[in-house]
Amino acid sequence: MFDRAEAAVKNAYGSEEEIQPAGSRLLSEGAEDLPGTHKGEPWRGFGSFSGGVDSGSRPEAAEATMQEEWSEPQPGPEPDAGWDPQNWFPEDATVEVWTGDAPEMAELLCASLSENHIHSRSAEARGRQKVFVLPEDEAGAREIVRQIVDGVAPK
Repeated sequence: MFDRAEAAVKNAYGSEEEIQPAGSRLLSEGAEDLPGTHKGEPWRGFGSFSGGVDSGSRPEAAEATMQEEWSEPQPGPEPDAGWDPQNWFPEDATVEVWTGDAPEMAELLCASLSENHIHSRSAEARGRQKVFVLPEDEAGAREIVRQIVDGVAPK
């Protein structure tokens, strides 16, 4: 069965020599691994990276070293217990905070506003995309939109 499959591949793509001339081989004849690596032990041979794991280390030691280099994630803002992404009426979002041509940008802005617990909706009018928010969320929404559109960091 394997022989038939191999023959079908050779018929479709040609022999290995036709596809890749002998002078352009990545590995030497008979070699199964790239120089400096060890089959079945990918963590070996990487003693020069910043973790300082030598080629004789076990994967657990490499993982422990890498864990020490990474800092713990900082906690985000406390979730708003009173905010429900489904409990609102989209028609109440009447304040326009963005207008543009790209529907993808409108989608991105609505997702970003939602991440910040601001209800929003997008609509299309005369070929232009618009994003609307609730009147009480206007100031915060405008700041988030400005940060995204202008590419500035939050204050």
